[in-house]
Amino acid sequence: MIYFKKRPLLFLTGILILWILLCHFAGIREQFPYPQSFDGKQVSCTGRVCQIEAGADFWYVYADHIQADFMEEVSERLKVRAILEEPADCAYGNWVQICGKLTLAEAPSNDGAFDRLFYQQTERLLFSMKNARLTVRDGRQNPLLQWMYEVRRICMRHLEQIFDEQDAGILAAMLLGDKSRLAEEIRDWYQVGGIAHVLAISGLHISLFGMALYHILRKLGISFVVSSGIAGNFMLFYAVFTGAGVSTRRAMIMFLLFLGAQCLGRTYDLLSALSAAVFLLLFDYPILLFSSGFQMSVSAVAAIGGFYPILKKHYGSYISSGAAIQLFMLPCVLWHSFSFPLYSVMLNSMVIPLLPFVLAGGGSALLFSFFSLKAASYPAAAVHGVLNLYSCLCRVSLELPFSQMIFG
Repeated sequence: MIYFKKRPLLFLTGILILWILLCHFAGIREQFPYPQSFDGKQVSCTGRVCQIEAGADFWYVYADHIQADFMEEVSERLKVRAILEEPADCAYGNWVQICGKLTLAEAPSNDGAFDRLFYQQTERLLFSMKNARLTVRDGRQNPLLQWMYEVRRICMRHLEQIFDEQDAGILAAMLLGDKSRLAEEIRDWYQVGGIAHVLAISGLHISLFGMALYHILRKLGISFVVSSGIAGNFMLFYAVFTGAGVSTRRAMIMFLLFLGAQCLGRTYDLLSALSAAVFLLLFDYPILLFSSGFQMSVSAVAAIGGFYPILKKHYGSYISSGAAIQLFMLPCVLWHSFSFPLYSVMLNSMVIPLLPFVLAGGGSALLFSFFSLKAASYPAAAVHGVLNLYSCLCRVSLELPFSQMIFG
């Protein structure tokens, strides 16, 4: 109870979570207006371009503010995805007409299979349109988002110049939030090895880049308010630049609360900041509560702020923070994947300490590449060695006995 007495936000967030659960089990949920009768048919709709991705074989254009004759009026925040075989001839903010074969995601046919339908709901994706054709109806653009998109493409080209294809795909995921070029083999190794979280833009990125910038500005004698303003705006820009995934938004809210505490001369409390982030995210979109990505992101921070201090009090130095995180997240991992990588604690204890070096080295190599490819090659070589070590550790762990414990 002491956690709730000292942290009213934690209590308030707990009430919100209970309310969402009660509504869920009572059948009171957000309804998605799926056009079931048009599944597999050629249709046309209009919308505003809000995201563009270049995949290995296809281009993906996402549009919100959807309008279509075959549907009733839908929320402006719901999106459709156009799958194109050629590069998209459009820009962020353009109003486009999309023609293609409407495809709805299917619910899993057996227990334990990946629930693509629910995943698309958490992403606010209504349906996809295959073999799509785009026609720009209104050329107005969102200049900031379009500029970010162009910068991401330039950064991707520079990564491909200084790293091999495999390393470039990994660093694009780690630094740019772009997983479209991530090799399936690497994705599988990291996932089965229990280190897939290093591929997501998360709190570690915010801590490394945001905290480093803030402390550098403070060392230069700049005031708390100005340092916080510069660091906060820079990280907000980076969060949007990398796609603003749910773990990024959670970490960003907590970082802004840290900066606010610094400006006001107050003590920053990890659990209170986490409670505020969870409350804001769930109040905006309650269905996130059932998302595996949201649950694991929140569980990892909750383990550091709440579970680890308890274990440390009783067991002292016999248990590490990494082991505490893995133990606390175990129920969530088993619920969503029905398996547990037995050696993930040991693997993470070797991978995570090197991750700041990978991010800093990869970021430095990318920055240097704009001025000199030779200068960029030195940090790139070091990062290549660490990434090779990551792959080697994953392969070795998978060959050990009982590497993957199946529970369902």
